[in-house]
Parts: sequence; structure tokens; C-alpha cells
Amino acid sequence: MLIILNNLRSSQNVGAVFRTAEAAGCEKIYCCGITPSPLDRFSRPNARLLKASLGAEKYLGWEKIKSATRLIKELKKQNYQILALEQDKKSISLFDFDISLSQTLRRHCEEPRAYGGRRAFARWSAPARKRGNLERGESKNNRVTAKNFALVLGNEVNGLPRSILNRADEILEIPMAGRKESLNAAVAFGIMVFWLIH
Repeated sequence: MLIILNNLRSSQNVGAVFRTAEAAGCEKIYCCGITPSPLDRFSRPNARLLKASLGAEKYLGWEKIKSATRLIKELKKQNYQILALEQDKKSISLFDFDISLSQTLRRHCEEPRAYGGRRAFARWSAPARKRGNLERGESKNNRVTAKNFALVLGNEVNGLPRSILNRADEILEIPMAGRKESLNAAVAFGIMVFWLIH
């Protein structure tokens, strides 16, 4: 599972996403637009991000990308299904969305010893080109048969632009029971990714 962060502003939020994504067994994070990454444009460590990620960036593939829209176009050519997290007139409840990939990742997470422990599972899953062929939904022993998915998370204030929402296969939102109409971006990501894999 790939994660696309589009124009997030907060290094702390991005660091928290890295930590959560690694714990969930995600493959790679794309930091798009103004989204901070573990290293700045001068290749210096981003102290705020690294403090929040607690070293997760060491076990998770990541890449700095200028355009999320272009990236999504390329991923769709590779048969990735794009899932956008956003409140929109076309969105459906996250909890009503059925994803077969959940069974795939749960199978691996329940049998981490087969891959040398949980850390080995994280290393096995990223990058896929070196350890199996997740691009086509297959592992070394052909256990993985589900489609590929990319989760897209947008700016803390403005969310995702229409150019990305129009390219999403599904737009998902987290139902709110209280008076507040939004969640912190990293918190929303955590709810989304663990719901999808479980």
C-alpha cells in the first residue's frame, strides 16, 4: 500500500504519518508539493519530522515528488486503485467501504515470523521491487493476490484539490458524531489505514 501526502504543512503531522504507516506495514510514502520530508532540499535532517516519526523513516520507503497529480496518473497506469480521504459530495463513509486488501495484509501481519519478525515484514514490504512483486499483487510465494492501493491525504486546511479528487477511484470520509467537522490529518490517516487493513 502506497501513501501520497499532498501539500501537508506540518512536519509533526508528516512524522506521525510515517510512524503510523510503518506500523501498518505500508510500502512507501510520497511527499508531494510542499509536504515536508525526512530530509530538506539541502539534504539536512528535518528535526521536527524525525522527532515525531521515531525512526520509522528508516524502515519505510519514501520519495519527494513535485506533483501528486502526475504521480497519480502514473500509478493508475500501473493499475493502482486511488483512495482519497476527503469530505466531498461524492464521498462515502470509510466504514461502508469494503477493501479485499485487508485480508491480504492481515494474513502477513498474523504470520510475521514467516518473514523473520515484524521488522523483517516492514523491510520485505518496501521497496517491493527488491522483495517480491507487489506491483502486480504478488509476493515471493504468491500469497498476495489483491490489487494495489494508494491512499491520498491532503492539506490540513484546504484538503485535496479537485484535480486529485477527479482521479480518485473512491473518495472516503470519516463520519463525525460530534460538533467538530474535522480531525487532525495524522489522526485521520491512522483511522483510515488501520480500518482498511483490518
